[in-house]
Amino acid sequence: MLRLSRREWLGIATVFLLLFVYGSLLSLHTQLFVWRLERISWLPVGYNFLIFLLWLPLVPLVWTVADRVRPRRWGWLRWGMIQLPVTIAFGALHIVLLTLVVAAIRVIVGQPMPLLELLLGWERGVYTASWLTAAGTLGAFYGVDAYRRWREEQLRAERLSAQLKEAKLQALKMQLHPHFLFNTLQTISALIPRDPRRAEELIEKLGALLRTALELGDRPLIALDEELAFVERYLDIQQARLGERLRVRWEVDPDTRDKKVPAFVLQPLVENAIKHGIAPRPEPGAVAVGAALEENKLRLWVQDDGLGLNGKPQEGHGLRTLKERLRTLYGPEAKLELLNGAKGGLLARIEIPLGEGWSA
Repeated sequence: MLRLSRREWLGIATVFLLLFVYGSLLSLHTQLFVWRLERISWLPVGYNFLIFLLWLPLVPLVWTVADRVRPRRWGWLRWGMIQLPVTIAFGALHIVLLTLVVAAIRVIVGQPMPLLELLLGWERGVYTASWLTAAGTLGAFYGVDAYRRWREEQLRAERLSAQLKEAKLQALKMQLHPHFLFNTLQTISALIPRDPRRAEELIEKLGALLRTALELGDRPLIALDEELAFVERYLDIQQARLGERLRVRWEVDPDTRDKKVPAFVLQPLVENAIKHGIAPRPEPGAVAVGAALEENKLRLWVQDDGLGLNGKPQEGHGLRTLKERLRTLYGPEAKLELLNGAKGGLLARIEIPLGEGWSA
């Protein structure tokens, strides 16, 4: 059965209370100004109260059926063929409950009446009102459900925007980190007398890296090709700094380049690989960046040939932020794993689902 929160129950009760008040006022108005009765009968008001009160336990049942039988899942024709008799059945159930309660009240007050006679004795408007209320309750579910989905999408967009800003700040923090910037500028300074053209290229790449970070940070999803270009600039600077100690290998399937990925999805993985796998060692090391399609998923990975996990967690703030962004964008279908490579080193692997709208 569909679970309703206390706030939703309060909302439902309020709606039916307002309907009860409206129906009661309409009944009193009819007695006073249409029929011009000298004495008001409170019996219709009591019936109105019972009619709306008995709908409260039926609402979760109607909404449970509506939740399980949706037009998108069943198709409009099958949905209508199911919902029409279900709506009529709930209206009939409400009338049966009303009959049983009224019959019990009549027994208590000493005016018993056969159930069948009471059931068949209701005015036509009672049946019509029950079926219309059942249809309205069904429609209310889809209205509430649409609002829920809209609100969840709004909250999801707000969370994603905040996470994207966080990722952008982290990327800029990485690029402007005093240690990184100092080493880069020192490398450029050393290159100026012996290879001024290479030094000029590095200055341009550093500027392009910072500019690209600002541009990509304004979009939650970008083409993988743009992300690879950003990572390539970062690796060019690191190669100039580390020299022969860093080798880069690209294993990117050309068919993946137009797929959309979160901005800065590979950058923290590459930064992690260099920081923990390459920089601490005096001997040369390699970093592989790859992308491939597997059925309905896009797999991205960054692997180094360092010491691997070695019993030490390497999930810093940047990777935690990335994991949260993936969860917000794709839900539980997205994965971010840190594993020991088959031939040593650390393998950081991401899997994200592919679907409509995930191509640039």
